[in-house]
Amino acid sequence: MGVDILIKCYICCLENIYRIGNEIGHEITQIYLVEFKDKELYNKDLFTVTEGDRITCAKWINKKEILNGNKVLYPDGLTDLLSEKM
Repeated sequence: MGVDILIKCYICCLENIYRIGNEIGHEITQIYLVEFKDKELYNKDLFTVTEGDRITCAKWINKKEILNGNKVLYPDGLTDLLSEKM
């Protein structure tokens, strides 16, 4: 996203083994509580995300939509963590 953040605290590590089509993937995700340094970014609807040559968008999702199952959050275990910790 190319924005400055403040790391508030470390939350946990999630290991995720997943399947996309016939391919199995593995990732280790470190989860931190962070906040934007520029508070005006909380009013922004869309963010451009650049990873290498790939450019995508990110947007805010209401926490209730995730917790009630209307939206899916990855990696596995992150929704449970969100309902426990936040």
